[in-house]
Amino acid sequence: MMDRYNREVNKLIISLGKNSILSVNDLKFIIDGVTKLGINMIDLDLDDSIDELKLYDLIYYIKNECNIDYISIITDGKGISDKVSKLKSYGLTNIAVRLESLKQYKYKKLNHQININEVLETIDKCINIRLNTKIICTLINDFNIDEILDFIYLTKCLPVEVNFTELIPESSSINFFKRGYVNIQNIINNIEGLHEMNYVNQRYRYYSLNNAKGIISIDTHNDFNICRGCNEIILDENGYIKTCIHSNTGVDIKNYINKPLMFKEIVRQAIYTKDKNNIESGAYYG
Repeated sequence: MMDRYNREVNKLIISLGKNSILSVNDLKFIIDGVTKLGINMIDLDLDDSIDELKLYDLIYYIKNECNIDYISIITDGKGISDKVSKLKSYGLTNIAVRLESLKQYKYKKLNHQININEVLETIDKCINIRLNTKIICTLINDFNIDEILDFIYLTKCLPVEVNFTELIPESSSINFFKRGYVNIQNIINNIEGLHEMNYVNQRYRYYSLNNAKGIISIDTHNDFNICRGCNEIILDENGYIKTCIHSNTGVDIKNYINKPLMFKEIVRQAIYTKDKNNIESGAYYG
């Protein structure tokens, strides 16, 4: 569906955390409704408490009942390695694994409950079964800047997308954001050997090394220019549809579940009035 700025909004990101108040049937209703409005890409953003039966059920439904050909999960890699083959058989096409460091002692500082070897095993398994695999690395000042080239060189030998992303300013952690924020574009511009790829109408910018098996992408959350190609809406754990990752407000759709005509009209209006640039509001900067 096109919004008022002629952006094609075709991706829904669903937060599937342990605190989600939406049932599987609620989610199926929502997914069915948005696909009829033109959504043809679904990301399921997981936390480390995976309800595998719920996940299998949703992926099967998205693939076989809604005929969606792009189904992705976003995960920290914990507890998923032994499930990816089955998830693929149910319809999973893509996986994005968060990995902020390739060094065990540094990774443990951010992820106390997760063994980096388990994460690396998940990535290796996904590559072996030919799932489209992305590694998401959030760059943090004075933490992993020294590993940027290591991540980039992964694409020389592995058919993966390495996605560098920036910290998002949230009101609950604004001091951490100010200390840790890194401008990715400035760093990428100073790395020799990277060639920008000509992907039109994409929210990310893409780069590659000569003769590499994989690619590099950058997600500059705080750059006004990315808003021009933004194609996403977000369903959070509380049943709110948000049209921008920077927005602290959204449309509460719980009262419209199982009311298809009202639901579609509410979501259609939300998509059409999607902000041109929510960063300008300064919602999290105080």
